[in-house]
Amino acid sequence: MRPDRKELSWMLMDAIVGGKGLGLVQTLVQAGADVNYVDPDGNPLLALALANEADDVALYLIDKGANPDVKNRQGSPLLLLVDSDVVARRMVEAGADVNVRDSQGWTPLLEAVYTGKAEVAAFFIEAGADISVRHPDNGKSIFEEARDAGDYTTLRAISEAVQQVAETNRQRETAAIVKTIANDLGSKRTIRSMPRVPFRKKGPQP
Repeated sequence: MRPDRKELSWMLMDAIVGGKGLGLVQTLVQAGADVNYVDPDGNPLLALALANEADDVALYLIDKGANPDVKNRQGSPLLLLVDSDVVARRMVEAGADVNVRDSQGWTPLLEAVYTGKAEVAAFFIEAGADISVRHPDNGKSIFEEARDAGDYTTLRAISEAVQQVAETNRQRETAAIVKTIANDLGSKRTIRSMPRVPFRKKGPQP
């Protein structure tokens, strides 16, 4: 007898926990397993894949509709569990909140900085993470946290990411201003309302 969806989902959970590879995961999903299945302990399948550092499986589950904006059994948002900027990017694209907090006040950016995940932290900043967040216990900023830990790789990465975001925002603001001016000057009404200034030729004045 063919397994029903619940049985297939259980088999999918077993394949992920057991590290049995992307091929079996794909086969079970294609057969009808639920990518949003939650195990008896309260862990979504995506949380299990992230815990096992199975990035290929995590990306596949997300592509097949797994919800990235949920929590594991400890109440931690899944974005706090990410080790790869590639997976983090895909989760954010699929709807995960980059500024989500757990029950203790940790955000994905704080967690990435604290654990020395430089590329992940830089991505979160580029994706709009709040850089003013502080460590819930010692009150340190993300920059102080990286510096005091001697993690200059992460400190450099987040500093450069902040600079890049600032530059991008300046360029967008400039482009918006230029567009507004162009639109205004292209308006006949605006042009007619401009005061007339006498034209003066350059040259020696009498």
